[in-house]
Amino acid sequence: MRTTTLLAFLLLFTGGCQSEEKLYLVISDQENDQIYVEEPITQGEQITLSWIHSVEKTPWSEIYDVTEKGQLVLTETEFESFGAGVDFSGGTMTVEDGKVVVKDIDQPVESITWLHSRNAEHTVRIGDTKKAGFEDLPHHHAIELVIEER
Repeated sequence: MRTTTLLAFLLLFTGGCQSEEKLYLVISDQENDQIYVEEPITQGEQITLSWIHSVEKTPWSEIYDVTEKGQLVLTETEFESFGAGVDFSGGTMTVEDGKVVVKDIDQPVESITWLHSRNAEHTVRIGDTKKAGFEDLPHHHAIELVIEER
């Protein structure tokens, strides 16, 4: 009886240890916590937030890596014109195909937030796959993207 109890305990314990938490990309409303996107994501995948700049009317993109612990790290940004108001706090800046590209930024962020505008055509991608387009999120709402461990 004692051996059976010990064996049952070991099976339960080792089974519980094998369950790993998974990472999820979550896009939600900052005011009412409504979730719009909830998608599994893995370490090493890239998230791209792109939009049309409201003044310049040119495309902008930010690329984030997902670390093994579910942290977002801004690694690259791309835009067509560099001027007043553009934050440049590090990285390697080049001009490629008429666009300013800043790589090697390596800036950890807790979340990505923006005021969603269908006019700005905000789009979120994981790799090459669109997960939320400008038409999928409510106009003029404060949106937050986070990585959650579950």
